[in-house]
Amino acid sequence: MKNKHFIPLILLLSAIFLFGEISQPVYAQISSFGPSQSSGEYRVETYANGDRYEGYFVNGLYHGKGTYIWANGDRYEGEFMNGQIDGAGRLTFFGNGQYWEGLFVQGQISNGSGIFYWGDNGDKFDGQWLNGKPEGTGILLHADGTSNKVTFSNGQLISQEGSTAGGNQWTDVIQRQPYTGSASSPFQNIKVGDVVSFGRYEQDNNYNNGSESIQWKCIDIDYNTGRALMLSVYGLETMAYHWNSQSITWENSSLRDYLNSNFYKGVFNDTERQWIAQTLNSNPGSSAFGTYGGNNTYDYVFLLSIDQIMRYFPYEALRKAQPTALARAHGAYGTADPSCAWWWLRTPGQYSSAATSINSLGVLLNTGPDVSDITGMIRPAIWVKLAG
Repeated sequence: MKNKHFIPLILLLSAIFLFGEISQPVYAQISSFGPSQSSGEYRVETYANGDRYEGYFVNGLYHGKGTYIWANGDRYEGEFMNGQIDGAGRLTFFGNGQYWEGLFVQGQISNGSGIFYWGDNGDKFDGQWLNGKPEGTGILLHADGTSNKVTFSNGQLISQEGSTAGGNQWTDVIQRQPYTGSASSPFQNIKVGDVVSFGRYEQDNNYNNGSESIQWKCIDIDYNTGRALMLSVYGLETMAYHWNSQSITWENSSLRDYLNSNFYKGVFNDTERQWIAQTLNSNPGSSAFGTYGGNNTYDYVFLLSIDQIMRYFPYEALRKAQPTALARAHGAYGTADPSCAWWWLRTPGQYSSAATSINSLGVLLNTGPDVSDITGMIRPAIWVKLAG
């Protein structure tokens, strides 16, 4: 792990809101409006300096949930209050995937709990912060399945795993302890960005040679629960979100029923299914249009939501997906990029009879196609256990 880079990043976190100011709405080029909500008016604004804001306004000020993207590619996603970054949010640095996640107060990192993530190797520090530096006891989580309990004072490492570190600075290498999970788990050593084979599904459109192994990419690891989030690399198949055009939520959609019954039982054998965790998914509605998202659901297999897309794939190029030969034969297409095709998300669109999607260029379409469209690809997601 590149611990030597941590202190400069912390200083950057403290400085970005001092020197990387957000533009004032009065200078905006307004590109689109959304309907007025109880939380304010939603709109998208682009500024003369290249910055961009998508979110809610109250009395002409950023207020409520929104996304601010600086011209250099850095982005903040979270809560605003009275024109300032204030509340829960995530600051992501362009080009390397590194982010800080926690509470902000008037544009500054709040004292309290927070997470820093190294995008290059998947390591995370989850603990307490004071004046933009780690403070007190926290957990250093590594993408290779190891972890350390560490204690800091004023950004200085003073102990690890309960043993005195002799006053070493944060820039010293922290020794990793072996992960104590089950050796039989196929995911015990997985790292963010790894691609693994798991389960089987017909993909080459040749039924005579049997089904092929599904390729899954790890997009997140939660060491607190011992689970990893996996997304299929390819669009496996084309399928309607719901069998007919009507008002529907993810909870009652025919696609959810298929993924958690026929797909779950047919793709994974008995041994593989024991490694798939049932997950409680929240299903928020459309922040742009106020469309109702439905109740929370317990899923083994599911589609990503808009919130998850923005968290794990902040840039459009990362969202593009190629179809399998089977999906292509069944109608998967991409008008902007013929090598890719569009795929479903579980968040509702502009109307309750539409669901959001990602097009072939990786652009989020929050209005959404009709739920009965049979040309949308499915990219299933699953949470898997790191140990038994």
